[in-house]
Amino acid sequence: MAWTREEIREVMWCYMHCRKYLTDNHKKVYETWRQRSPDCWRYMDAKKVINQKNSIMKNKKITETETEEIKKEIQEDQRRHTNKSEDEQL
Repeated sequence: MAWTREEIREVMWCYMHCRKYLTDNHKKVYETWRQRSPDCWRYMDAKKVINQKNSIMKNKKITETETEEIKKEIQEDQRRHTNKSEDEQL
């Protein structure tokens, strides 16, 4: 079964988010992916998710435009998270 465009974007979102804000650790990427996609590909473990990310990048399954869109989404997500944290402190 082939990965959908949305599933591919989701793997890359998680990878790029972890690289920017957390770590390159593949387990963190997997945990982030699993939190965001709890019902997707249930048999996947951390190594398989990273293998999928590597395949996406190697085979250019995502365009530069999509990569830029994901970066913007990550920045917006971080801003929302920061604003929410500030509101909770008030």
